[in-house]
Amino acid sequence: MQKTNGHQRKRAARRIPGIVLLGVLAALLPLLALAWHVATIAAATPASIAPHAVGPRAYPPATQRAALPHHRIYSVTRQSGGYALYSADTSGTTVFVAQLPDHFGSEQTDVVQTLALSPDQHWLALDGMHDHGDFTWLVSTTTDALRTVPDDANGNFLHWMPDGEHFLFRPFLPTRPSGTDWNPGLWIVDAASGTHVNLTLPGNLPATDLIDAAPAPDGTRIILSVTAGLGQGSSTWMASPDGLSIQPLFQSVADVGLFAWSADGQHIAYETIADSTVPFRPAGLWVLNTSNATAQQIAQADGGHGFAPAWSPDGTRLAFVTRLNATDAHADIAAGALQSAVQTVSLADGQLSTVASPAQTDQPRNIDPTWQADGTLDFTAMPASNNPGAALAPAAFWHATSLTGSVHLALLRPSAGLTAATALVP
Repeated sequence: MQKTNGHQRKRAARRIPGIVLLGVLAALLPLLALAWHVATIAAATPASIAPHAVGPRAYPPATQRAALPHHRIYSVTRQSGGYALYSADTSGTTVFVAQLPDHFGSEQTDVVQTLALSPDQHWLALDGMHDHGDFTWLVSTTTDALRTVPDDANGNFLHWMPDGEHFLFRPFLPTRPSGTDWNPGLWIVDAASGTHVNLTLPGNLPATDLIDAAPAPDGTRIILSVTAGLGQGSSTWMASPDGLSIQPLFQSVADVGLFAWSADGQHIAYETIADSTVPFRPAGLWVLNTSNATAQQIAQADGGHGFAPAWSPDGTRLAFVTRLNATDAHADIAAGALQSAVQTVSLADGQLSTVASPAQTDQPRNIDPTWQADGTLDFTAMPASNNPGAALAPAAFWHATSLTGSVHLALLRPSAGLTAATALVP
């Protein structure tokens, strides 16, 4: 189960927009703003920027996968020395994998907000947020070896490229002296070597103005969004991974992110996040048709926690997390106060179906929906929590079948302890 981005954090010294820092809509955007969001797909966008070649033309999908057991769960648990990574297979036996370096997790504000398994299952990416810098670690799923990648910059993991051997990374600061001026954009990092190529952002904006970026399933395009700062809204662009082309798609009064491509590349789901300092509010769930660049809002989702929407294997439905206590002001600022349900929405008619609610799981937070190849759905259920950061709490992993009509839920198993993020092998 990939949690693309989790709890977001506001920084007093700088505003890093990104999925990590997205505040979200208190309600639906006014009708005029919604119409403008769709109507300005072409007319009100910035001019395209000069091309700049940096890397390969495409990162084609992986053809071979590691033979990991179905429904293996990776999770992180806070211990006295910091966070430790564990795995558990269907037998339920929990196995220690690695200790995060430099006592990461020993401070209450340390957050592991993402565990993301690569498409070829060879790597597990961990994104850690720390007051002294944010880091990405990679773990080999065959050797359990853990290392910092890249090791010359701190920043955030965003998404795996389809080949499973490269990932998108938002660099913040160099971790060692650099012989060149530091003004990076979006990095495409090689998992094995740690080297990278740099995609220049529109207007030569710094990486701290990058909200989100996600590759197409065939590895030939990257959708990305940027903002010039608080109150400036955002612009969304389509780029080629070689840097030779980057074209504007649309502007929005909101921050746009949490991109999710359909398997055929014909649609992109995303969320509109209110351009606000309030961290947790409901968000607008939209779908963009890539063939004609038209967008439509199809539901209201949870926002700010970083729970990305997920496409069904056949591309007809989206699973997402919706907030149930939208009027609770405390839940606007406290991650653990979320009350949520997992829902699906039909792309054809907009029909909503509730897969998992607190009444069904007896837990207030139902999150992280992940589709299986057979059209069933896995998700995580967690209690409320007063812990800081990602609001750690004992997690339970569930499997949902018969998603139309009466949904059947089955408990897979509980986690080993207080879980900040999880990854589930499909």
